[in-house]
Amino acid sequence: MKLLVTGFLPFHDEKINPSQMILPTLSVFPSLQTLVLPVSYSRAWPILYAELQKQSYDFVLMLGLAGGRSLISLERVALNFIDSNRADEDGEFRTEIAIDSTAAPALFTKLDLRQLRCSLGSQDSSFEISTSAGSFVCNLLYFQFLRWQVMQGNLTEGIFVHLPFLPEQIVGKEAVTPSLSFSKMSESIHQLLIQIQLMQGRRSDKKKLRDLNVKF
Repeated sequence: MKLLVTGFLPFHDEKINPSQMILPTLSVFPSLQTLVLPVSYSRAWPILYAELQKQSYDFVLMLGLAGGRSLISLERVALNFIDSNRADEDGEFRTEIAIDSTAAPALFTKLDLRQLRCSLGSQDSSFEISTSAGSFVCNLLYFQFLRWQVMQGNLTEGIFVHLPFLPEQIVGKEAVTPSLSFSKMSESIHQLLIQIQLMQGRRSDKKKLRDLNVKF
């Protein structure tokens, strides 16, 4: 099973981004590639798309930062909508604008997130299912990936996952700002990847059984 995991560079006033920092810890997984993306409306998806064109992957896990959340968020939906009062890293503002005026208002992941969350339950309680990937670059990347996924026949599975702040990122912020330690975050993403591999393996086995039934 070939996996691609993406993260983002630090953005705005943040000096670090946990989604980028986790990537080197994933080298223990065989057949896994990583890719760091800029927080850019115009550049993030083309870079990911170029990688997807270069070689085929069975699954793409996209990681991003959602400061203010206390849990790791499994994102269910991407909106066809961008609206932020903050510029991206290229200095570009996008407010109240559709990503693609010809596309659906929202796209949903094909993954059974409840099943995935339940499979993580006995090992990890730091996950939640989210119905808001925001309206910034993370959401735009997720929407464009899900649209591409449909166009290429759903051959590549994928999900966007938001990470909380690290403890060092909340220094100087409001005292109630939640965070998650890097060790716990890294352990959780490792567990997530294990469960994704198991889930994909079960799907592959079922497909093989169906194919055998057709032949016989």
